[in-house]
Amino acid sequence: MTDCVMCGKAVESSASTGAVCRSCYDSEHAASDASRGSWLDKVPFPLVVALSPFIMTYRVSNEATETVNGITSASGSSIDYIAIVLGPLAMLLGLVALARSRSKPEGERVKAMALSALAVAIGAYQLYRGMH
Repeated sequence: MTDCVMCGKAVESSASTGAVCRSCYDSEHAASDASRGSWLDKVPFPLVVALSPFIMTYRVSNEATETVNGITSASGSSIDYIAIVLGPLAMLLGLVALARSRSKPEGERVKAMALSALAVAIGAYQLYRGMH
């Protein structure tokens, strides 16, 4: 039997040094898991989604010309389906991240709110860009 190196309780272990009791082991891992946070907290995922349509695009264009009484008029439209899908998704994820940022410490809150608001704004621009 040896003593726990963290709390001093007796531990049944074959190791002569460095033994830790089960409660100290569990509390240590719980603390490290809590400090790690989710991957959404570390990566500005809404911002990545908002910027993706600048890299990927699937644009469909329709053009037409019409001649009436010798006057030719041209009209056309184009739709970027990736921007139309990812723009609102980025806005939604940005709003969720904005709501989640209220629970962060003061120093991180401003940065998180700014990145979330930026994702919402870029998502709105992507939606506009996708329809024109």
